[in-house]
Amino acid sequence: MSIYKLCKDIERKTMSPAKKAMAKNDYFAFYVGRPLSYLLTVPFVKTNITPNQISYLSIIPLIVGFIIMIFTTDFVVLLLAWFLFFLWNLL
Repeated sequence: MSIYKLCKDIERKTMSPAKKAMAKNDYFAFYVGRPLSYLLTVPFVKTNITPNQISYLSIIPLIVGFIIMIFTTDFVVLLLAWFLFFLWNLL
């Protein structure tokens, strides 16, 4: 099964029509965050990793991003920290 079909299947299973209509009010979350979260979900679907383990795993980018924010002023590295916070939010 293709990644696109897996993402659509995940979307179908997790988003009821009422929830989808309500979620469209937040454009960034609906058009950027949700599709990216579906892509991040695909690798974990066929594994034995539990949702709680994913929650614990998501702490890693949060801590690394926080440490980067504390110790740097370089713009590119701060963008990396922002990306890690965004990844934490998606996981």
